[in-house]
Amino acid sequence: MEPIQNEIAGPTGQLSQGKTPRQGRERRSLRRRALLAAAGVAGFTALTRLARAGDLKPPPGPITPTGTSLSEMQQKLGSSIDTGFTALDTKVAFTPKGISEPRTPLTSLPSSTEAQFVVTQPGAYYLSSNVVQVPGKITVDIQADHVDIDGQGFVFLGDGGGGSGGSICVRASARQAIEIYDCAFKGWQGPCCDLDGCDDVHISDVLFQGCVSSSDPAGTQGSVVRCGDRACLEDVVFSSCVGRAVECRAMCLFSDAQVLDHHGEAVRCADGACIEESRFLRIEGEAITMGSSCTVTECEFRQCNGLAISGVSGCVIECCECVGGKGGGFRCLDGSCVEDCTVLNRDALAIECGSRSSVTGNQVLLCWGISCGAESVRAWCSTC
Repeated sequence: MEPIQNEIAGPTGQLSQGKTPRQGRERRSLRRRALLAAAGVAGFTALTRLARAGDLKPPPGPITPTGTSLSEMQQKLGSSIDTGFTALDTKVAFTPKGISEPRTPLTSLPSSTEAQFVVTQPGAYYLSSNVVQVPGKITVDIQADHVDIDGQGFVFLGDGGGGSGGSICVRASARQAIEIYDCAFKGWQGPCCDLDGCDDVHISDVLFQGCVSSSDPAGTQGSVVRCGDRACLEDVVFSSCVGRAVECRAMCLFSDAQVLDHHGEAVRCADGACIEESRFLRIEGEAITMGSSCTVTECEFRQCNGLAISGVSGCVIECCECVGGKGGGFRCLDGSCVEDCTVLNRDALAIECGSRSSVTGNQVLLCWGISCGAESVRAWCSTC
């Protein structure tokens, strides 16, 4: 049988003999390339015509610029850039020192005759370095509500002497919504945070080390931290301090805190307080003094020389341990509840409650025992 030859239509529509499909595709590809090359040449020619030189015979007279000069361009760009940076600076920071921060550095604030730095506006502030105590002068005077101070891990450093009576580090009076966190007070002579009458204060992640807040000339015990109603102190540590560690009013929260090697009363709070998951080690004085309707849960008291907990009526103490030291364990007035607590090796009454109280599930060893008032419930308690 004779082989079949391929037939491909030519430009005239007639079939051409003996050409393979591959050869046809190659010819069509060459034609496309030729067309593209022709279009490129045409476009280049058009651009050349548009970019032709000016008149070889310019009009008489001096040569003058026809476009925008470099100085004019610089002025326009400079004004635009300055305006842009000004707008950006307004959005990002309140002071040139805080150009990369949306908050204000405390050290950029103005001073007064009484204070190194005065806060007069609500907002967020931060420490950019350690701050050294100036005896007799307030360090930060807060004169506004809704103030947030981020210590950024820096330290308020006491001078070791503090002058006569020391000086206040952070002071505010009758303000609200103040937050202080992530900083330390070391060796401060005088109150560290004197926020008298300030409600809704939040202090967290703060270390107070070797701070001394002595009694005033009238005999009133000084406090390292003092604040008003609804205060919240959490993840704070008081180490080797002198004076009352914390003094706050009603409905405060003291959580996940530690008071270590402290000389003076540790915590004093008013009605409705909640103290939880905190540890008290070697306290020379009463550890917790509270008002009515307060709750203390999962707290530890080790080698404390003084009453561990002293409360008024309607208090609840549960899952607490008091081991070693001198003085009583837990003391509350009428209508209180002490449950699932342990008191070991104390030289006074382990648990003392008023009338109509409930004392259940407690362990008392090497103590004077348990005392309850009239109409109280005492059950499942082991004493030795």
